[in-house]
Amino acid sequence: MILNYDPPSIKTVLMLLRDYVRRWSRLPRILVCDNAKEFRSHELRRLCQKLRIDLRFRPPGMPRGGAMVERLIGATEEEVLSQMVGNTINMKDPRLVTASVNGFNRAVWTLTAAYYAIETTYLSNDRTESTRH
Repeated sequence: MILNYDPPSIKTVLMLLRDYVRRWSRLPRILVCDNAKEFRSHELRRLCQKLRIDLRFRPPGMPRGGAMVERLIGATEEEVLSQMVGNTINMKDPRLVTASVNGFNRAVWTLTAAYYAIETTYLSNDRTESTRH
């Protein structure tokens, strides 16, 4: 997982691969991407070829291929981000927001703290799931 303010780019993809290696002590065998511009770069193709990673692309217009990822993003928004002090979810309709509840005025989370809040939420959920079975 990478959490930053940068727009998606090849740099973000490479940081994700680095995090994957850090966590699992190995490279992935297959990398499945959507058809975004940052995944279509020659650099990523060459890197995957050199590292023997099979680079595959989801068919365009087939959102079900990314359902697990989209569900994870939605759950992260609902379970973690919307519960954080200073979130800006209520800014979807700024006419209903007063200065006292404006998330931009109450932001207290750093990217590092948000990263660990998300990671902790999902690590504790994984442990709960594994103890149920």
